[in-house]
Amino acid sequence: LMKTNKYARVVVYPTIKKATIWTANPVASREAAIANGAKNNSSYANFRNNEEKEMLESFLDLCNENKFEEADRVLEQVLESQIQRLKHYVGQYNHVLCLERNNGIPH
Repeated sequence: LMKTNKYARVVVYPTIKKATIWTANPVASREAAIANGAKNNSSYANFRNNEEKEMLESFLDLCNENKFEEADRVLEQVLESQIQRLKHYVGQYNHVLCLERNNGIPH
């Protein structure tokens, strides 16, 4: 994985027995990437958008209330949202490393 991609991020979700693997690589041009089916995102794309972050806060609250099945359904929604939003796109990256924060929730 790391030998064939410039960037990779693996996130494991043990309670739902899933993991996501995100990779990114430089492209010859934005136009070429779009012609190859990538969605155009003219700026930096956060790993999680505000709605997904809110869902994860809800996930944590549900876990604290011992509502684990409901929490796992929320987590599934987060993954589905990310897959739809980040499946194949071209965007702008500023090569800034982000710290993990908010109870371990990446931003």
